Amino acid sequence: MHITNPPIGTTQNSDRALVLLAAQRRLYSDAKAMHNTRLLTVIAGATVAVIAAMAIPQWRASIGVITGIALLLVSFLGTAREKRKTKEALSVQEELDVMLFGLSWNDICAERPTVTLIADANERFSGDRNELRDWYPDTGNVPYPMNVLICQHSNLGWGTTLHRAWAASLTGALVTIVLLSLLIASLGKLGLVEALIAIFVPQLSVIKELIEMIRANHDSVQSKVTAENKVLALWRRGLADPASVTVGDCRTVQDKILQIRQSNAAIPDWFNKRMRRRLEVTMRASAAQMVAEASAHGVG
Repeated sequence: MHITNPPIGTTQNSDRALVLLAAQRRLYSDAKAMHNTRLLTVIAGATVAVIAAMAIPQWRASIGVITGIALLLVSFLGTAREKRKTKEALSVQEELDVMLFGLSWNDICAERPTVTLIADANERFSGDRNELRDWYPDTGNVPYPMNVLICQHSNLGWGTTLHRAWAASLTGALVTIVLLSLLIASLGKLGLVEALIAIFVPQLSVIKELIEMIRANHDSVQSKVTAENKVLALWRRGLADPASVTVGDCRTVQDKILQIRQSNAAIPDWFNKRMRRRLEVTMRASAAQMVAEASAHGVG
């Protein structure tokens, strides 16, 4: 076993790596922008519909039903473009990982991103490129491919915490919407059928979006926890016998990470930035603990 040459900590700050990081972040932001536009459209449409239905009682049923159906169609039709953009983003992210980790590309799991796609997304990136440096934590002198496991573990751990926090926020938003709807129905002295048609039917698309987002985030957490446990099992095996962990094992883990990314729940950039500092501290502390553990076992 040997340390990657150059090590991951150096390679991740190379010009090529920073281009890939900028490109994947831009593409993920594109997908999130499409999702946010769709979500804001159904929220705004539902809000206007509820106000109109309450203000014009004689048109209440028509407004509720027509708006509810129209917004559901918007909700369903917008997902295809988002998935295509997400697929492009994860392919660029995979390009970065295979370069840093010294892994082969798995053509069965994903198509390799084109040079044009990467160049265009990199050119459109407008964020702070300094924030892209040191993407993965310091793996010290931990030999290859054990050092890859540290990076893969950090990737999974970061995502798990984010998804839990965002799912909790979404759940709070859903409960708030339901309670406000009940309050409006009560203040308007609406019967059950009237309340359903005037208030809840126009909001079906919003409720659908929130429920799907909550479920998707919980699914992402479960998938990442399962994968993280497999990484830790490999890690413990490697501490006992470093030669027992192979590049093929890391490629298998990477396949799982790629699979998770393909169905991963989206998290808004603003929420990610809000939690970034705390998550980064936790990620680096966890990695440092693994490096110390490896050293204590004479690995590296």
